[in-house]
Amino acid sequence: MSVAAMQALHRLRECRLLCDAVVRADDGAAFPVHRAILSACSPYFLRVFCYKLEADARRYLLRYFVTVATQSDEFLHLPLDELNAIILEDELNVKSEEAVWDAVLRWVNYEPDQRWQHTVKLMASIRLGLLDTQFFLENVKDHPYVTGNEGSRPIIIETLKFLYDLEMIAQRDGEVATPEIARPRVPHEVLFAIGGWSGGSPTAFIETYDTRADRWIKVEEVDPAGPRAYHGTAVLGYCIYVIGGFDGMDYFNSCRCFDAVNKTWREVAPMNARRCYVSVAVLGETIYAMGGYDGHHRQNTAERFNHRTNQWSLVAPMNAQRSDASAASLDNKIFITGGFNGQECMNSVEVYDPDTNQWTNLAPMRSRRSGVSCIAYHNKSLLRYEATDMNIYRSALSACVIMGLPNVYDYIHKHRERLMEEKRQKILLSETARHGQHRTALPDVHLMEDNDDMLEQLGLMEHQANNNLAIPPPPPPPLPPQPMEQDRN
Repeated sequence: MSVAAMQALHRLRECRLLCDAVVRADDGAAFPVHRAILSACSPYFLRVFCYKLEADARRYLLRYFVTVATQSDEFLHLPLDELNAIILEDELNVKSEEAVWDAVLRWVNYEPDQRWQHTVKLMASIRLGLLDTQFFLENVKDHPYVTGNEGSRPIIIETLKFLYDLEMIAQRDGEVATPEIARPRVPHEVLFAIGGWSGGSPTAFIETYDTRADRWIKVEEVDPAGPRAYHGTAVLGYCIYVIGGFDGMDYFNSCRCFDAVNKTWREVAPMNARRCYVSVAVLGETIYAMGGYDGHHRQNTAERFNHRTNQWSLVAPMNAQRSDASAASLDNKIFITGGFNGQECMNSVEVYDPDTNQWTNLAPMRSRRSGVSCIAYHNKSLLRYEATDMNIYRSALSACVIMGLPNVYDYIHKHRERLMEEKRQKILLSETARHGQHRTALPDVHLMEDNDDMLEQLGLMEHQANNNLAIPPPPPPPLPPQPMEQDRN
């Protein structure tokens, strides 16, 4: 920088022109400064003034860790301590710990002669107890970086002991703790299940699903406006919009909004039509509500909600009346499938183009379906997921997913250190339900020659345990009342 330029900047500072920060000394003296100049001259001030950028970059790295770790060359140049701090994070977004191990190997393999000895330190930060047993035995335990390092032995022994205890958990006496190597990370997406029917009446219950811990959590902040079922839900930002529905007496055109960060409910503008069995989809920042039943007729009308103006407006009607259909957005269009038109279940499919405000019929499904569910997943496929049963038996609920909640800890399983004990109790409970008071042992891993068969049997038993939670099993939930005979789907 030239002398003239430095003198000009000094004059600007003395005149307090274009200054955008103030540095205060311990004695209270204040110095107006230009952040760009201080940041260019001092790494300390660069870090201080870019704290928001640094925090945003950190969140991005944790959210998209797998993409960064597999595609970014900068990842390969991370210092050891920074990489270790990243994989230690509870908020690290990985579907499985296998991805973390693969990322560590990619980093080590970039400079293997200098880095292989760091494998043990990085191994200790991976949740090895969450690895698939076969993967751990074949890809971690016997890896050359591990077998050639004496410091890995305690880690290997601890993990093997945990994996064995996990398979024999039902035979353990006393409470079983969840070690650090098996503590689930924090999910980046939270599933909300809202309302529905339970015990023959509508409910306002809210539960969230912790995908990492495989647990359902009851949320206390229910809608003060009362219960509803056969409604739709949509997510914009951190807000859940609950749309339409039925409470056993009234068909709603009302809409409620739950702010998941502040945990508050508010009323938003009502729809132009009353709709239960409504189909809901989000396109961009716009919510669409389609079809449904108003107490007299199945609807072919559709409308959209602008959250900025708090206003619903009608769009072109569908080609067919339908309720209890399913809608999803894909490629800037909305697809709606199946449903019930008052006389028969439907197999027709329509697509809405907001640019032309027009519905177009597509090829029908092979089977007629009412109460069908369809979603767009990564712009191309359908998602099927198995999970633990909810805590509350109910039907006619609506569910949605919020990503990146800043207060995600409010909606996940709190006692993660007790997960193994909860699992043990659940297995014992299911065995008691099936066999009375006599405990049935799980397969002995030492007596089974085929490890794959052993794991498959254990997985089957776990699935059975997850689906036998009560003694005796409760009856199925009663069907909700139907206001008119022809309403039955």
